[in-house]
Amino acid sequence: MFKSHLKIALRHLIKRRGFAFINIAGLAVGMACSMLILLWVWEEYSYDRFHEKADRIVRVCARGRIGDTVIDQTSTCAPLPGTLMMDYPEVEQAVRILRGNAPVQYGDRVFVESGMLIADSTFFDVFSFPLLRGDRRTVLSAPDACVITQTMARKYFGDEDPINKVLTVAGYYRFRVTGIMKEVPANSHVHFNGVFSLASVREMSANDAWMSNSFATYLVLREGFPYRSLEAKFPDFIRRHFGPDESKIISAAGNKWEYYLQPLTSIHLDSHVTSELEPNGNRTYVTFFILIAAFILCIASVNFMNLATAKSSLRSREVGVRKASGASRLQLVRQFLSESVFTVFLAAVLSVGIMELAMPAFNNLTGKALSLGSLAGGTTLPVVLALVLVLGVLSGSYPAFFLSSFKPVAALKGQPSEGAGKSRLRNGLVLFQFSISIILFVGTLMVHRQLVYMQAENLGFSAENILVIRNYSGVPNRSFKAALRECPGVVISSGSETVPGYPFRNMVATPEQWKEITLDWNACDCEFLETMGMRMAQGRFFSRDFGADTSAIVINETAARLLGWKDPLGKIIWFSGRPLTVIGTVRDFHYESKLNKIEPSGMVLLGSPGFTENAVVVKLRTENVPETVSAVKALWDRHVQGTPFDYGFLDEEYDNLYRNEMRTEKIFAVFSCLAIAIACLGLFGLSAFAAERRTKEIGIRKVLGASVANLAALLSYEFTQWVVWANLLAWPVAWYAMKRWLQNFAYQIPMDWRVFLLSGLLALAVALLTVIYQAVRAATANPVDSLKYE
Repeated sequence: MFKSHLKIALRHLIKRRGFAFINIAGLAVGMACSMLILLWVWEEYSYDRFHEKADRIVRVCARGRIGDTVIDQTSTCAPLPGTLMMDYPEVEQAVRILRGNAPVQYGDRVFVESGMLIADSTFFDVFSFPLLRGDRRTVLSAPDACVITQTMARKYFGDEDPINKVLTVAGYYRFRVTGIMKEVPANSHVHFNGVFSLASVREMSANDAWMSNSFATYLVLREGFPYRSLEAKFPDFIRRHFGPDESKIISAAGNKWEYYLQPLTSIHLDSHVTSELEPNGNRTYVTFFILIAAFILCIASVNFMNLATAKSSLRSREVGVRKASGASRLQLVRQFLSESVFTVFLAAVLSVGIMELAMPAFNNLTGKALSLGSLAGGTTLPVVLALVLVLGVLSGSYPAFFLSSFKPVAALKGQPSEGAGKSRLRNGLVLFQFSISIILFVGTLMVHRQLVYMQAENLGFSAENILVIRNYSGVPNRSFKAALRECPGVVISSGSETVPGYPFRNMVATPEQWKEITLDWNACDCEFLETMGMRMAQGRFFSRDFGADTSAIVINETAARLLGWKDPLGKIIWFSGRPLTVIGTVRDFHYESKLNKIEPSGMVLLGSPGFTENAVVVKLRTENVPETVSAVKALWDRHVQGTPFDYGFLDEEYDNLYRNEMRTEKIFAVFSCLAIAIACLGLFGLSAFAAERRTKEIGIRKVLGASVANLAALLSYEFTQWVVWANLLAWPVAWYAMKRWLQNFAYQIPMDWRVFLLSGLLALAVALLTVIYQAVRAATANPVDSLKYE
């Protein structure tokens, strides 16, 4: 029986080759797109779940308000984890982590390592990063110990055995290699090349100030203990342990300070606070892509069902012959359902081939390293088989249950009408398809406009042709900066602790009203303002003509507004026990991405206690940039020997803040176009079917004098009217979805009605181009051939 059904299915596919190709290819592309997106979604949800204790690991974060400054950060103080373990037996283990970058040297090999972690000896007790050599219980127990990855080991030691070899970090610290680990999995919320013992950095690990926040703190809770129960004990913990100075700050009117916990497995998608170890994903984007996958699969499935039911209505005579030959209704139902399931199965097999071909491009688009091997395990195969069965049954239900009900005599006399109800159903499905496509069009345009706004809108500084040398800290010979002034391609240069696009330190300050606030701090030299292209709103910037500027501060406009200072010049802000005099207000600039609001910030002169010159910022002339970079590197190699030249361009590095948004835009654009293409593929097949059914009508109309344009318009109207209605259905849904998405941004574009109109016109134009070909082809056919058509 099955063999007979399979033969019949193959005969029909071969007989209607063009139609079968459209039907199978459309569904296969839709299934492939959906599965690729779901692979990406699965990867996003899998972050940090490879750790053995993943369900018990939490990260401690701090949030509060100091004055009018709101704080929400991952950074916590040095004494926190040890005190928590002493006070609460439900905390089994704890580790402090600090991310850093510094030159690392072995012999004559020197590299700047940007992926370094400085951590407690308990690091490998908390996390399950796989070790190739070394005992995870003792590998970091020595104060000078470090564990490096295989890649880092090959880079420094080649074929030598790295164990017990010594690496020099930042020209001062010496670490002995005690372990080798595998590369950090891609689905980890933090990536690194090596872990170095925190015990070597005594000035940080032994700091007992409760408001000096530098570390990311992770805890392992007792099995079965809910983390919310520990959170409830934090207010009492703060009251008991914070010293008098810290208590004075957080007990001032309106101030507050609290700790809260984040489950490890939720960090990647749900944590968007300051001082993250690296940029995270976004649950909103994951939800959007799940919807896109569902939309594309719906469009492809609707296409398949539409085309399958349309063509099956031409098989009424076949049903009559089979019934007259003794076939029962149950046999016909089995046959039609078998054919439909078989066709869907072919599409599913083809979709696997499409995924294999598209995987490299998809990985390049998403920045992942996905493979089809991820589909082999778990519930994926049963889900795909269930999908094949459901689609096959749904698309085959019309011929199976409707056509099989015809009486043999009625079926043999001619093709029974499919009825207005079935036509309305198909039109409704076309309406549904294009509504989804228009929603995706709107989403693509809105994401693009928001990204352009964030990148192109005035940042408050000029990032163009700005070269940033990132590893200037610890350089003993300061002649390099002086030599830069003589370099022909250099306009001006400056030194600073940090630059826009990199974190600013957030620390408490006390203005002269004695109301504590926190400021985001930077230290720079007198040329920083001109180099960065910033502008003053009031007063002046630092100058070598004023020796007292070593006790001066320049604040931004947000800080002035926060303090209520219309004229801030001459006001005093106390910081670390020192009075700083406000000499100017710089216009607000976006030193973080536009996902975040501009916070109050202050700049002091380099040389101030507690600040380090970490970077050199160089403004280059627009012509001959590569030659100028080479010249700057030659100066670096001459004046800063033994330290590699580690540089980047500020505009490129600032754009990295929008990495997730840029990938979202690309994915939206690619899959929106694919969704429209799949919908048009189905529309092409339906328009061909409609033209075929009206062949005689077209011949009669041509004989009676109808022009080609009239006939083309007649055939096109049936489908394009539903695209117009689809706009009216899609616009409210798209408006609501994009309004919700824009809430992720502190600075956002307005909802523009022209975006919705443009999306609708694009969808209509694409639909018209799809249908018009079949319409013109039918209208230009010889009417004699049309009237002979059976």
